Amino acid sequence: VKVIGVQSNGADAIVQSFSKKQKVCTLKHSTIADGIAVNNPGDVALDLIFQNVDDVITVLDEDIPPAILLLLERCKLSVEPAGAISLAAALYSNKIDIKGKKVLCLLSGGNIDVLSIDGFIQLGLKARHRSFAIFVVIQKGPDSIKNLLDTIGEAGGQVVEMAVVNSILTIKANEAMVCVRCETNGLEHCDEIVKQIEELGCTVYKEEELEKYITKD
Repeated sequence: VKVIGVQSNGADAIVQSFSKKQKVCTLKHSTIADGIAVNNPGDVALDLIFQNVDDVITVLDEDIPPAILLLLERCKLSVEPAGAISLAAALYSNKIDIKGKKVLCLLSGGNIDVLSIDGFIQLGLKARHRSFAIFVVIQKGPDSIKNLLDTIGEAGGQVVEMAVVNSILTIKANEAMVCVRCETNGLEHCDEIVKQIEELGCTVYKEEELEKYITKD
């Protein structure tokens, strides 16, 4: 049996301590996994880790919400970020070789803030490409937005939010920029929706692509 500890990369005092085999304290932390957000590891905990743990790794915070969503959907379990981080490590970190092996993920906490659940679900949907936002530059006209929404609907996308956001980019006087958030069936479906919109003659920016185009005064 191999025992592997997991921390968020934004709170990695134990990872650093394990690497140096001595206590390391960090000045600050930044992670959604507040249950394991520790700057000053306990001496007893560290001694147990040094004696019994084979490795300690980190995961990105953005890999935790998809794990929370998966546990909600497939296992009907409400698990806090610190509790779901083991599953995030196994599925999304690419740091553990689990192929062909029996793996046990300890779900060590269920004290999730009810007010935070929706945010984690939305982040999980986005990470799994089941929800995405696009920014579309359209020609102004009485049917422009209608045609855009019809195209998304015909491609099987479910529009959940829409707004005109002309201030984000420098556009021409006869153009408008529309932000549309859709529910989809995965990455291929997202790409197909974008393709259909571009065939209308519109310019499409995905949410993650937009930063480099934002006008800077």
